[in-house]
Amino acid sequence: MNKCLTPSTSESGTDSEVEVVPLELTSRSEEERKQVIRAAWRTFIETTGRLQDELDKVLREGAKIAIADYNLFVLLSEAPDHRLRFKDLAKRMSFSKSRLSYQVKVLDKRGLVCRRTAEEDARGLYVELTDAGMKTYREASKLHSAQVKALMLDSLSLQEAECLQKIFSRVAQNIEELCD
Repeated sequence: MNKCLTPSTSESGTDSEVEVVPLELTSRSEEERKQVIRAAWRTFIETTGRLQDELDKVLREGAKIAIADYNLFVLLSEAPDHRLRFKDLAKRMSFSKSRLSYQVKVLDKRGLVCRRTAEEDARGLYVELTDAGMKTYREASKLHSAQVKALMLDSLSLQEAECLQKIFSRVAQNIEELCD
């Protein structure tokens, strides 16, 4: 059975666990369930939006890149040879091809990424992180990590972070199943 933590602590001072029960199985009224779902959704949207805005601000000021650039650098830095096919990068970033094309063009002009024709498919295109891009990414990672820690991770226990990871893994899997 899935377990998550309540925000409170037990009498011993440790985080207490509660069994997660699907909302439709609780004794709450339909209206109460809808209110809980709406509140959870609003909190998610507002909090993630604010977190992204704050991360974007820190990265623009400290590393001269946007949060979208940083996210692109993360994907490229983790890829073999620090490169990904354009279409795969667009899908993983949830960007349209035109939006990614513009972003890559700007970063290419700055020397942070380069576009390469795929040897195995002349119509295919790779986006590759340059040495300058990797240097920028490493510097930005320090800022990003410190800000994520300060704004989010420091406010969570390890168990809460694990719970959050489980929740979003389940949501990601659901999206994959329903949308791909």
